[in-house]
Amino acid sequence: MLGTTPALAAALAGAVILGLTASPAGAVAPVSRAPSPTVAARHAGGVVVMPGAHIKGTPRAAVRIEHGPGAAGSARASRWARFVAQRGAGWEASWDRATAVPSRVWGPGIASPGVMASAAAAEGAAWAALAAHLELLAPGAALTDFELVSNVSDGDQRSVGFVQHHAGLRVVGGQVSVRFKADRLFVLASQALPQVTIARPRARLPEPTLRPRVARTLQAVLGLPQVPTVTPAAGADVILPIIGDDAVLAYRVVSPRTVDAGAAGRWTAWVSPDSGEVVARRAERQYAEGSLRIDAVDRHPGRPRQPWPAQLLEVTVGGQARLTDLVGGVSWSPDGNTTLVPRARGPEVEVDNIAGDEVVGSLPISPGGTATWSGAGDERVDAQLQAFVHTSIVRDYIRRFAPGLDALDAPLVAHVNIEDECNAFFDGESINFFLSSDSCQNSALLADVVYHEVGHWLHRNAIIDGVGAFDGAMSEGLSDFLAASITGDSGMGRGFFYGDAPLRELDPEDGPMWPDDIGEIHTTGIIFGATFWDLRSALITALGEEDGRATVERLFYAAVQRATDIPSSLIEALAADDDDGNLANGTPNECAIRAAFGSHGMRTAYGDLTAPGHVVAVAGQTHAPVTVDVRGASPTCAGEQVTGVELRWQPSVGNEPPRGHVDATAVPSALGERWEASIPLPRDGGRVDYQAWIRFADGGQLPFPDNPADPWYQMSQGEVVPLYCTSFDDDPFEDHWRQGGEGAGWAWGPGDGGAYDPEEPFTGTSFLQLAPGTTYEPDALSWVQLPRIDVGAYSDVHLQYRRWLTVEDGFFDQAEIRANGNLVWTNLDSDNGDRSTTHHVDREWRYIDHGLSTRFAGPLLDLRFNLISDGGLEFGGWNLDDLCVVANPASICGDGVRSPTEECDAGDANGNQPDACRSTCKFATCGDGVLDSDEECDPGAVTPTCTASCAFVDDPDELGGCCGAGGGPAGTLPLGAMVGLLLLRRRRR
Repeated sequence: MLGTTPALAAALAGAVILGLTASPAGAVAPVSRAPSPTVAARHAGGVVVMPGAHIKGTPRAAVRIEHGPGAAGSARASRWARFVAQRGAGWEASWDRATAVPSRVWGPGIASPGVMASAAAAEGAAWAALAAHLELLAPGAALTDFELVSNVSDGDQRSVGFVQHHAGLRVVGGQVSVRFKADRLFVLASQALPQVTIARPRARLPEPTLRPRVARTLQAVLGLPQVPTVTPAAGADVILPIIGDDAVLAYRVVSPRTVDAGAAGRWTAWVSPDSGEVVARRAERQYAEGSLRIDAVDRHPGRPRQPWPAQLLEVTVGGQARLTDLVGGVSWSPDGNTTLVPRARGPEVEVDNIAGDEVVGSLPISPGGTATWSGAGDERVDAQLQAFVHTSIVRDYIRRFAPGLDALDAPLVAHVNIEDECNAFFDGESINFFLSSDSCQNSALLADVVYHEVGHWLHRNAIIDGVGAFDGAMSEGLSDFLAASITGDSGMGRGFFYGDAPLRELDPEDGPMWPDDIGEIHTTGIIFGATFWDLRSALITALGEEDGRATVERLFYAAVQRATDIPSSLIEALAADDDDGNLANGTPNECAIRAAFGSHGMRTAYGDLTAPGHVVAVAGQTHAPVTVDVRGASPTCAGEQVTGVELRWQPSVGNEPPRGHVDATAVPSALGERWEASIPLPRDGGRVDYQAWIRFADGGQLPFPDNPADPWYQMSQGEVVPLYCTSFDDDPFEDHWRQGGEGAGWAWGPGDGGAYDPEEPFTGTSFLQLAPGTTYEPDALSWVQLPRIDVGAYSDVHLQYRRWLTVEDGFFDQAEIRANGNLVWTNLDSDNGDRSTTHHVDREWRYIDHGLSTRFAGPLLDLRFNLISDGGLEFGGWNLDDLCVVANPASICGDGVRSPTEECDAGDANGNQPDACRSTCKFATCGDGVLDSDEECDPGAVTPTCTASCAFVDDPDELGGCCGAGGGPAGTLPLGAMVGLLLLRRRRR
């Protein structure tokens, strides 16, 4: 969106908008009267969940794609291992982070005789592939859930698409497709929704009741000036998936309705048929910039004008209708001077002047002469002529690489001179342009903006059903790239603010990176536009101007047709470039393609890290080994070559070992590229945190662990005394473990996977899970507690275990570990309100070491794992394996030597007497129940009139503070009070 006045802001909310990179003084920024959306349903292309839809989360800016099978033991890795076992080596996949289905699978190909020549053979081969790999491509679905909807060959590739149903209802956005080339199946793609479950409506509201309810809701939410008209949309009920960055948030059965607010806009609304609740909406107007001309400007009115052929334009000559030809020629009879009466319309373009009557010319012309139709000096006339010319130009350009596009057979309507400022938009059918203002030029007078809007039209009409999908960020980027390709200028949108500076630059000094620069859809779209601009430049350099442009246009159009998001366009570009149906042996321009995508953070490489968790150093040992296996990179492209792996580390406490880094050494391996290094061990009883960074020849880097909420691995060192250990190979609940709370229970067993949980334990046969195979419950506290442990005189006690935890951002849900009611650890709270989306999602078994001694006084330890959830988004929760509570044998309270975890140690003089080092090796303190010389009283000694500061008070009503409530040392609250505070915070949100 370029910026808009409040009058149309609410009506424009939710559309694909042409965004600004900067605004001069006086420019009106984009605004919306609608409440902020809570979550976006990414599959449906611009679908926004309505406030009050009882689904919580944050808008998904873009699809997040991962490479590699995932951590060993995950459901994703297990499904991939079965595929590779069946199909052999050489196959790779990119994965949708939220659904855990492979967005694209590519490799050496599967022989499929006759599929390029025979649609029937292709259909049979596609069904067979879907049946064979249904578990991988659509977990939880049945083969009968899919419907064949397309079987298209362009002479180079044949694409076969299926759409997904469940229980007889269409799943919005759910689809699976296959690609054939050279009689080989070489690409599989899936946007299927996993494990679809629905609750059908018990009853349906009568239409006369439902319609006004929907109309009133949308009028209020969107700030419409009048009640819109609501009519049933074509089609029956559908299943609408609601998707966030890391999860499918919900499935809802909804009934589509068309909402028409006239000039204010048009929407599709998805409605609960039993309540009339508007679950989600999608604006059918897609916003951006635009311009057109006959006596036309060069890009914008600040540059010189020039005449442009009025191709395929309706004219009246001597009372007879005529149509100009492709170079503006027209004939009339009888021979002689006459007058042409042109209108800004024809079979390619129809211009509609919103501000008044359409322009009609009157131009004298002589046989063999030339007439020029100019609107110079009259903005509203000029806007109509510029819109006609530039829409014709961009449609001609599209015909170069998409001659078979059916939508080119019908005219495209351009509405101009809309009574507002600083915008342009595409509404699903027409392109639309605003009048000028003190801030912005009339958007129909800007050639780049017209080309951009037609880019949205191209995207909507070119997608192969069941194969590609509409993605708002990608649509912005491809529309920018289309405009830049026509002008040959990476600066898109010059002239919008009456100067020559561009709105967006596709060739910046620091290229935008995926996923670092994901944001609002126009910002995210620059990643796509910049990637293809770099590819265009590289191919023109390598192949020459003509062949380079033709090649990048072909690859670009393949992505427009078949990609479902920005990352998936990498595989679609490689598939279009392939010449033998075998992606494992490379493509003619593979390295240029990978270099362009890699320079913007998109590549197929991934890594696996192996390292010990706890180390007991032998004599002279100062370091521990770490191994990184790198896979998935192209073996033939220089930019994809791994140039190094760097290990970085930092001390968990203190300064031992000091922060540092080391480059790993490449070693031979049958698994791909293996890199080995060692990191310094911490002191005895200490811990070091570390991470790895893979470096590529093109300058890109790949960090892991892949968990922004906890981005450091852990390694601990030293002799330990086991105080309590379990491998969970035996039932812990028969060993005095306890569980409780209101939520789904904890279970012991071998694991059965699920959307977030591991399919197998880290070691042995079993592990402990919260809500196995499903998500934890909303608005609940679930806990599990170890048997009580007597730590004796040990004063440096640790919890060491393997963790696979998935939980929402700590602003909403808290995964906790508590020792005697005191907090030991909790997941990250990004503290960003309802936009707090740094969810804690482990993708592997992680070794964890927590020091406990500062969290409880001892000698008895009650250790508990909690999960506290609010109402809304839920993940898989806790998974625990190989748990030990251990002690450092060198740290003993009462030996007269103060260790780092002791406040004091007076040996035999320790005791619970005044002013002494306590028997727990803690300093004497107010509230510990012992009256010291600097205290008038001590509330821990049950003194009725003692304050929290250990002073007497006459009025008991003045009491308060740390200890009068009972429980724990000074400064702590009992567990119940702490949980109450957390629950209160969630309700306040």
